[in-house]
Amino acid sequence: MSPVGTSRHFCAMRNLVAIGAKRSLVIPQQSSALYGGGKWYDRGVFRGKRAMCALTIGGPPSMYSEAGLNGSISSILFPINHGMLYFTGFAVIEPFLVHAPARMSQEARVAELARYRARILGLASAPTISYPVLDDYDANYVLRTKSP
Repeated sequence: MSPVGTSRHFCAMRNLVAIGAKRSLVIPQQSSALYGGGKWYDRGVFRGKRAMCALTIGGPPSMYSEAGLNGSISSILFPINHGMLYFTGFAVIEPFLVHAPARMSQEARVAELARYRARILGLASAPTISYPVLDDYDANYVLRTKSP
């Protein structure tokens, strides 16, 4: 059994020093157990698989719009959708959202459950979020501009 704190457990971290009660461990600068060597984003280990966030939200849709108090839901979910799911190679399905379920009637909740069931059954063809692929970036990981 490998001890907690080995490079395998911290594969995405660099220059980490973990200090335990009886030992200290320096994680190598290039820890590529899972995501190094180009195994990220559209080339990630979960390439060919799909993932989706499904969540309830306390406020109405207007509250999660570009001009809403909390900003757009796509901005809020970006660290999860792009930074976790797409980073590891998943094709990210548009999120399933239910706004203000605590203020819904029982009929409305049943309708949302039916909508969720239909969404789950249709995951294979559900629309995905479009992100640029690695080849769309230059050597400094800056998105290239496309010619008209």
